[in-house]
Amino acid sequence: MSNSTTTALRAQVEEKQIEYQNLRYICDLSHKLDLQFKELCYRMDEMNRGYTVVAQVMNNWKGVFLAANMSENQEDSVSPTTFVKIPN
Repeated sequence: MSNSTTTALRAQVEEKQIEYQNLRYICDLSHKLDLQFKELCYRMDEMNRGYTVVAQVMNNWKGVFLAANMSENQEDSVSPTTFVKIPN
């Protein structure tokens, strides 16, 4: 091989090494981005579960307020309304 051919091959090898390093860098960034999206998905699922629990609590409080309102409206009546039945 001539000197110019060897120099050209070395230049190509160096170019390919730089290209390979850039591809490895992009691959590492893609992996980190994937991990961040998985973490975000997990956090969103946690938030969704939290919202569901809050909605259930609010729905329960709605029942409590309705029962309290019924009790307040029926204070003047002769027979009391049973809200909780206690077993004998």
